[in-house]
Amino acid sequence: MEKIKKQNNIGSYSSSDKDGEYKKFRFSKTSIRSFLLKEYEREVPIIVKIQSYRNKFLDFYFKMASILGEEVFFILALPISTWCVATQIGVELCVVLALTIGGGNILKNTFTLPRPPPNIVWTNTAHQKDHGLPSTHTASAFGLTFYFLIYTYHLYPSIGESFNISVLTMFFIVLFWSTSVMFSRLYNGHHTPMDVIAGLIVAITSVFLTTYQLRYFVGGMGLSKTFLFGPMIYIAILSAVLFFHPQPNTGPTPAYPETGLVCGASLGSLIALWFNTQHPCPSIDLESLLQTDSLASKIHSNPLLLHSARILIGLVFVGLVKVFSKKFFFFAYDLVIRANTNNEQSQPITTVSFDPNKKIIVTPTIEAFSKLFVYTCVSFTIVIAPLYFYHLNIQTTVDTIRYY
Repeated sequence: MEKIKKQNNIGSYSSSDKDGEYKKFRFSKTSIRSFLLKEYEREVPIIVKIQSYRNKFLDFYFKMASILGEEVFFILALPISTWCVATQIGVELCVVLALTIGGGNILKNTFTLPRPPPNIVWTNTAHQKDHGLPSTHTASAFGLTFYFLIYTYHLYPSIGESFNISVLTMFFIVLFWSTSVMFSRLYNGHHTPMDVIAGLIVAITSVFLTTYQLRYFVGGMGLSKTFLFGPMIYIAILSAVLFFHPQPNTGPTPAYPETGLVCGASLGSLIALWFNTQHPCPSIDLESLLQTDSLASKIHSNPLLLHSARILIGLVFVGLVKVFSKKFFFFAYDLVIRANTNNEQSQPITTVSFDPNKKIIVTPTIEAFSKLFVYTCVSFTIVIAPLYFYHLNIQTTVDTIRYY
């Protein structure tokens, strides 16, 4: 218990600290944070108790379950929802992603609560550098999966009927998925029960806001006739979020750049939605195409082959856009905003070098806006896919049906 109480005077763990010691940092004196720290101390032994039941099967199961809540996994899964279910669901899931992870990261950097101490609890990976409350894995897992369920079985039940899976069965699949992710964060030693409960609250709030309010806001911007009163409003909102995003005085963490990533994902998808609305993609003449002996005709005759081709080609486009947009951003940054490598006040996270004799410093703010730009391009490429699917003759009804 004495080791746990020491967390009241310590912050993020560093592998360079001797004998498992922690770097001290200033705590805010708010009553909320004081209460949360006391609860944190009380809950660390709960993690130790959970891990007393460890075995090889549970180690493997919860390792895999945790991957299902990773942001990278959802970013890879979002294209499949967009290209195989409905274009608009990809846009709205990106909004939920921004709310759950972006909102969670703001709370992390506001309260700066520590994660379970690695010298007391076991972790399946290296100690993570961001703060604890809330668990963004839990928030994104519950938020995205349950909004997918609501969208396909409640808002547009015709989509759910096409799955040939009952709503009750899908509910238990989604519940099993998300609860497995939530318990994996406890079992793997990355969060306390308080953290995952906070993540669940963030998820419920995000799903509720998107279902009953924000989806109409997104649809309205998508249908706007002018770019100024459509996506430009959203660009201004997200830029303000990044400018005023709290940053802990303990040094940079991955939370701030990650917020830029999810904001970019939602921004690019909304710009693409607006573009698709203003310039609808025409439909291919499927009957005439099937009468030909072309490769496209053979692909369309096999639904599995058709969807596989769409996903494979789409991911290739997305990968290329991700690589070149990142290179373009830092090339422009190197030209326009020369970093002062002698500035001792800057705290670089990464360095990107185009000139072997010169490196530029990437501050947390620059990294956040670089991810905003890169993932705006990535999500734009995902949602604009019906345009190049049409020209490649691999279009489906998913690309032409509109739910707004």
